[in-house]
Amino acid sequence: MTGTCTVEHFKDADRPRRTADGYTICGGCTKGLEGSLEELPKLYEDLVHLHGARRHGGDQKTTGTRAPRLPIDVVVADARADLQNTVVEWAVYAAREAQAVNVATAHRWLSLDVVPAAGWLTLHRDWCSRQEWSPQLVTALRRVRSRAARLIDPRPRQQFAIPGDDGLCVRELDTAPCPGRLWVTIPTAEEESSLIECDTCCHGYPPMSWLRRGKLVHARRVAA
Repeated sequence: MTGTCTVEHFKDADRPRRTADGYTICGGCTKGLEGSLEELPKLYEDLVHLHGARRHGGDQKTTGTRAPRLPIDVVVADARADLQNTVVEWAVYAAREAQAVNVATAHRWLSLDVVPAAGWLTLHRDWCSRQEWSPQLVTALRRVRSRAARLIDPRPRQQFAIPGDDGLCVRELDTAPCPGRLWVTIPTAEEESSLIECDTCCHGYPPMSWLRRGKLVHARRVAA
């Protein structure tokens, strides 16, 4: 039985997203969950390196004292801990719900690193997407993913949606077309490339693939 995805969608938020039969999140959120689980271990490692880079200023003196500043960046450390705790706690919760581990094992799992925790969720991603709590899982992972990404790459960007039918995503999600809309992201740094990305399935089209995407749009027009 299909329903409506209850995850908050920030772009084109008023457009309802339907869930596939047996799922509690839409196809775009399912892809987004997959992307978060793939990216979060990498983002965690990037935060570790970022924290180390910022600590190099730790030998500077604190104003009004002779003591050096603490060799820690509180903001980065907090984001890193938030990411790890969120991923691990959700892995433990899902494993308990699936009755894959007992209470004692679940307690030991709380000391897991991000990589094995995200790996377990990835292996059971389809099952998780069918549970009533999957919208909360998607939202929680998206939050820590966004927080980490903003710290790692804080540079501002300009964004706008591609209007009309040309802005409709051309990807297929399972047996139905993706209902998402494409957004253009233009970084302020001249050395970076622009990107076209779907707000639902999160598929990105870098400049080298824009011509191919244009052919797909043209083929859709002809078919219509």
